[in-house]
Amino acid sequence: MPIFSIQGRFRAGIRWAPFKVEMEAQNSELAIEHCYSNFGSQHRLKRRQIIIEEVSSDESIQS
Repeated sequence: MPIFSIQGRFRAGIRWAPFKVEMEAQNSELAIEHCYSNFGSQHRLKRRQIIIEEVSSDESIQS
């Protein structure tokens, strides 16, 4: 499966904190869903508190 790099910002108090995560998924839509799910469970954020700015895949790196 390809590895996707997801960049964006999430609400941390009154500020927006940047993030960059890499995750393995079948396609970019599933990678975005996993990102929302992980941030929601780890930081107790709603989807409206997470802004995804860029999703890119590096298909040359596969596990």
